[in-house]
Amino acid sequence: MNALRGILWQEVFYRLRLWEFLQVSVDEAVEQFRELLQAGRLGGKSASSSDFKKQLTIVQDPQRRRFGNTVDMNSAFDIFTPHSMSRSDIQECCLCFRKGLEEMNLDLYKEMNDHAKQATNCIVGNVFYERICDQGPKLGPITRKYPLCSRYFIFQFKELTFDEEMQLMEQKEKACHFLAHDGFVEGNDMPWNLAEPGTPSHAVMVHQRREGGRHLANTCDPRGLLDPKKD
Repeated sequence: MNALRGILWQEVFYRLRLWEFLQVSVDEAVEQFRELLQAGRLGGKSASSSDFKKQLTIVQDPQRRRFGNTVDMNSAFDIFTPHSMSRSDIQECCLCFRKGLEEMNLDLYKEMNDHAKQATNCIVGNVFYERICDQGPKLGPITRKYPLCSRYFIFQFKELTFDEEMQLMEQKEKACHFLAHDGFVEGNDMPWNLAEPGTPSHAVMVHQRREGGRHLANTCDPRGLLDPKKD
């Protein structure tokens, strides 16, 4: 089980770089901040540095791209305010803003890694139950009909390598065909489409964390039966 855990982490989750979907492009945000300051857009009362991560507002990228999230500049102005409009003060303010964004991105990296570790634990636990545990169904070897874990997502393209799938996700005209299986999330409104904007974060994370046992009942194609290529 430890070997499987290591493979899932090193060869799957780490290579996916999921934290990039939460993070902000630091260089772009700092440049935008600098331009607005130089245009005379000064903020209000400056907050203490210990409070900035609570007060900086992240704006979710509607297209959910890597480093696509941005920072609400009004919240940034309220925290990082230069003493004057001199070039040196603006530069110092931008450096403080950059440091704040880097710390925020680090926190988001840790947050996503926690989700990935939970997903790994859930997959390993499910494999143990289905293939090793005396009380489990003892599914035996991994096949297309009985894969390592239930499918949560599907796409109707040819079979691809990991790297090819990663490239496919960056192609907007094809990425829209990645489909999430319907499922019932404990405590959530059953008819609600989990892919719609406004979906509670805990419901979305159930898919990401692979919490099929406690919180998510995968109700569609749980064993990849839509795939015509089966053993």
